[in-house]
Amino acid sequence: MLVQITNIQQQKIVSQLHRLILISSLLLYAFSHLAAQDNGFSRDIRFVNYLIDKNMFKEANLSLTTIDTENIAQARIDTLHFYKGLTALYLNDTLNAIKNFNEVSANCSYFYKALIASSYLQSTRHQYKMSEKMLKIARTSKDTVTCSIANLLLAGNSLLTNNNSLFLDYKKAIDTTNPIINIATINLNKAYQNKNNTKRKSIFLSGLLSTIVPGSGKLYAGKATVALGAFIPIASLGLLAAESYNKEGIKSVGFISFASLFTIFYLGNIWGSMSAVKIRNASIEINYEKNISINMLIPVKSLLR
Repeated sequence: MLVQITNIQQQKIVSQLHRLILISSLLLYAFSHLAAQDNGFSRDIRFVNYLIDKNMFKEANLSLTTIDTENIAQARIDTLHFYKGLTALYLNDTLNAIKNFNEVSANCSYFYKALIASSYLQSTRHQYKMSEKMLKIARTSKDTVTCSIANLLLAGNSLLTNNNSLFLDYKKAIDTTNPIINIATINLNKAYQNKNNTKRKSIFLSGLLSTIVPGSGKLYAGKATVALGAFIPIASLGLLAAESYNKEGIKSVGFISFASLFTIFYLGNIWGSMSAVKIRNASIEINYEKNISINMLIPVKSLLR
C-alpha cells in the first residue's frame, strides 16, 4: 500500500515538473521574442537617426515606412510618429509633419519636442492662435531648454503679429543660458528694433509726387536711376506735344500722337511709382518675416536633434 502511494506521488511530481518546464519554455520564448522585437526596432531607429545625421531625409523617411507596425506597443508608435514628423519637417512637407507630430501622445518622451515642432510649423502657416495654444502647453515642461524655446517661439509669434508688448514680456521669460537660444533671442531683438526704426513708404505720397513731377515718386521709392529714366521720356513727349499744338493746332496728327503717348507714359509713371513703393514695403515685410522665422527654426532644430 505504501509503495502504491509513493508511485502516485511521484507521478504527480513528474507531472508538475513537466507543466513547470512547459510554462517556463513558453515564457522564455515570449521574452526572447519580445527582446528580439525590441532589438530590431531599436536598430531600425538607430539607422534612421544615422540617415538624418547624414542629411539623407528621403532615405530616412523611406526606412520608417518599412518598419513593421503590427502588434507594436504605443510607445513605439509614438516614436515612429515623431520620426516621421521629423523627416517630413526636413523635407518641407509641412502638413505631414504637423499630422505626425500631433499624433505623439502626451505620455511619450518625445511629446514636448513634437509639440514645439508642430507649433513652429503652425506659425509658418500663420496659424498663430493654434501655435500659441501648443506653446503654452510646452511651457509646462520641466526641461529648461524646452521652456525657453517655447518662450522664444511665443516671442517670435508676437513679432509676426505686431504685438510688441507681448514680445517684450515673452523675451524676459527666455533663459538665455543655452548659446543657441541666446543668439536667437539677440537676433529677434534686433529684428524688433529694426522694424521700429524702418519707416514704411506711403503709396499715396508716391503717386502724388509722380503726379506733380514725373519720376519723383520713384525717386521717393529709392529708385533714382529709374526716376530719371521716367522723367526724360515723359518731359520729352510733353514738349513735343506742346510744340505740335503751337504749330499745327489741337486737331493735328502730331499733337494727337504725342499727347496720347504723353498721357500713357504719364499715367503709367504714376501707377509704376505706387507699385514700386508697394513692392518695397512688401519686400521689407517678407525679409522681416524670414529673419524671424529662421531665428525661431534654429533652436527648434537643435532641440529635435
